[in-house]
Amino acid sequence: TPTLSGSGSLASGGNFTIAMNGLPPFAASNLVVGYTPLFAPFKGGVMGPSVNTILILGTGVGSMSLPGVMPPGLPANFEIYLQSWTPDVGGPFGFDATNVLLMITP
Repeated sequence: TPTLSGSGSLASGGNFTIAMNGLPPFAASNLVVGYTPLFAPFKGGVMGPSVNTILILGTGVGSMSLPGVMPPGLPANFEIYLQSWTPDVGGPFGFDATNVLLMITP
């Protein structure tokens, strides 16, 4: 089962890391970034974030770690929802999805 997790600081200028594990190897994963929750049926699962941005990332051997730095100027309690969707012929409706990760700025 693919998983999504995060660690680090979400304060302005803070370093954080997003980790994805259990992904189908050597595929193009779609990391969906949203600023509000959606939680709507999608491809036999649930699309958690609203779709504001999609980052297409190679899965390598099935796991990846993405470092980042929080930009300045985000208000306190700003919410960012993340979820990864990866094509997988063995998955329901041809896709595997991770859990939804909610990041909230301090």
